[in-house]
Amino acid sequence: EPLRGLIPVFDLKFAPGRSMDPDKERAQRKRLQRQVAQERRGAVRELRRDAAFMAREREKEQRDKDERRRDEQREIWQFLEEQQRTFKEAVKKGVAKGGGMKKHLF
Repeated sequence: EPLRGLIPVFDLKFAPGRSMDPDKERAQRKRLQRQVAQERRGAVRELRRDAAFMAREREKEQRDKDERRRDEQREIWQFLEEQQRTFKEAVKKGVAKGGGMKKHLF
């Protein structure tokens, strides 16, 4: 005959999600605390996702702004280089007088 202390006791009414606490008020308080903690974690997760999204949007706007600025600078440089080239051609042909450095006599 097996020893009585070593025989496992099975509870046929066991439910994994249900509290076994006999004090119903305490069990309900614990359940509500778990629910509040879960909601808080969900809210923090949502805020983190929103912050990451906003950061990505700000970075994208900054990249677009930088690209527009680069394009404008490129256009300005092209215009200035064209002006320089035209002026040098005119000087070569003798149409315009070059404004080079004056010779200093020491």
